[in-house]
Amino acid sequence: MKERRGERGFTLIELMIVVVIIGILVGIAVPNFTSMQGRAKEASVKGNMHTLQLAMEDFSVLHSGTYPVAADKAAVQALFPSGAWPNNPFTGAPLADADITFDADPATQGQMGPNPANVGDYIIKGYGRSALLTLQLTSG
Repeated sequence: MKERRGERGFTLIELMIVVVIIGILVGIAVPNFTSMQGRAKEASVKGNMHTLQLAMEDFSVLHSGTYPVAADKAAVQALFPSGAWPNNPFTGAPLADADITFDADPATQGQMGPNPANVGDYIIKGYGRSALLTLQLTSG
């Protein structure tokens, strides 16, 4: 066999150093990425809460200043873009009627609703990653 001279490949040590550096970079990036995903999902819940607020204000304009109560849930849903509840950012599935809680605090990720919902006022609350969101959108 002909022996090659002057050609040099990577040593095992050099390859191990590269693998360790890649491992360190992945170890830094993955937690930051998952944390950012969680914050983005909570921001989506807040966006959904704001859309619910707009729908409730539209309902009020259409009904002489009266805000919707639980019996008016379908009418509020009809005021959403495309007439449907938004998607739950944590599951990706559309929110069901049970996920829009009138007169009760939301208790599951992605849920939201007015509590209390009175004909004269409301407070919209949402549930984030692990707790009730502190953002409260009100009629006042």
